[in-house]
Amino acid sequence: IQVADREWVLCLLFHHIAFDEWSVDVLFEEIEALYRQERGEDADDADDARIEDWKQTYQVAYRNLTAQLEAGEIEDPTFNTDGWLSSFTGERYEQEEMREWLQSTLERVRGLKLGRTLEIGCGTGMILFEMAPHATEYVGVDLTHSALAYIDAVRDQMDADLSHVSLIHGRADEIGDIEGEFDTIIINSVAQYFPHHKYLEEVIRAACTKLRIGGRFYMGDLRDARTGFAFHAAVNMRRTTPETTAGSLRERTAQRMLNDDELMISPQYLAHIARGLPNISHIDFNYQRAKHRTEMSIFRFGATLHACAHEPYRAPEAVVSGKRDSLDTSSL
Repeated sequence: IQVADREWVLCLLFHHIAFDEWSVDVLFEEIEALYRQERGEDADDADDARIEDWKQTYQVAYRNLTAQLEAGEIEDPTFNTDGWLSSFTGERYEQEEMREWLQSTLERVRGLKLGRTLEIGCGTGMILFEMAPHATEYVGVDLTHSALAYIDAVRDQMDADLSHVSLIHGRADEIGDIEGEFDTIIINSVAQYFPHHKYLEEVIRAACTKLRIGGRFYMGDLRDARTGFAFHAAVNMRRTTPETTAGSLRERTAQRMLNDDELMISPQYLAHIARGLPNISHIDFNYQRAKHRTEMSIFRFGATLHACAHEPYRAPEAVVSGKRDSLDTSSL
């Protein structure tokens, strides 16, 4: 539909049976890629620019951390929540909210056989400092030099021996270049910054090729595509006035959805990918039970891919707080 001299709107009409919830975003990404190709744009250049934007954002966010550490201005260096802001308030999360989130994540990771461990996107080291002492070798990868410099500085101040921890500056899609295989691979609260689902799939495939038999790939804090509209509606509800109507709330929520530049993922999409990986026997999902109602506890989930050489693929299982539940009406 032409709406102006140089502006067109593409309208697509589908029967609901033709769509399932995980494939919608993938289709739109493919349409966008075709449009960019038609315009002569390089998709790789666009991806690189998007990743570079996130890199610069966190490079700036973390640039003063080492100086603050050396000045004694950071109360708990192994629990540094710089850069973590609530979508509901725009302010930093309360410490007790972040500690609950971290403990829930650690509970899940502790259930894995660490051995030789790779963490993709180690940030300020909240997971690394907790889990590295229990691993035989721990490799942390991050996009920002300032985050890795901070981890190095904290390690120098610690009594614990973390000489088996190595840090690598690099992108998530470059992990295939790391030597050797791993018992455990962790990527937590990182996938939302990937440029699109194809990039995510490339990272998953690369990670799974680095897994030893019996190894596990844990993906945590994933934004749930099934609850995307509900999430944005919840954010807008915090900003309503007595004059706000239901119609205007719907419009504002739809606009937030269009402007959302962080990746959302559905469990069905991950299960679809896992089914096509030759060394993955099954995938299970975990959801937080939490005292504090935050974006992470309500609108996010985790997934674990299990590597097994000769076991046929099994259907996904749901896990709540580390305990397997059938989630049928009688058990609820």
